Amino acid sequence: MPPAAASPRPRVSILVVTYQGKEYVPDLATSLRAQTFRDFELVLVENASRDGTGAAWEAAWPEAKLIRSNINLGFCGGNNLGARNARGHYLVLLNQDTVVQADWLKHLVEAMGGQVFSAMPTREQGYGIAAGGTIIHELGGVKMGSDP
Repeated sequence: MPPAAASPRPRVSILVVTYQGKEYVPDLATSLRAQTFRDFELVLVENASRDGTGAAWEAAWPEAKLIRSNINLGFCGGNNLGARNARGHYLVLLNQDTVVQADWLKHLVEAMGGQVFSAMPTREQGYGIAAGGTIIHELGGVKMGSDP
């Protein structure tokens, strides 16, 4: 079952960076399709795989936003590219080999209590995501827990 009809801005953007991960597509796609919370979009960044990962995602989830990079941007670079193309109020980063429980996203959104604690800083403002998910500024400052 696909997510609910596209809203002007989904509540959640689930971002998955892929590289040589065709074997993981069926399990992750199945677990995301089973979500009880439906107001989300799936944003995929395909990091120049040669194993057919992008085609596998196109077949498994044609309504996903698939961004194909001509080069391997790595995990951080891929997440930054995906974040710039995401529309959700919340941004959730998943590894390509993840399998989630059907109520995982519902519980995650409930835990946030409808609050947005930190807006996603943009590259134009000089921010990006570093390894481990830390939001950093190009001049060296770390951005956590406040709006940009």
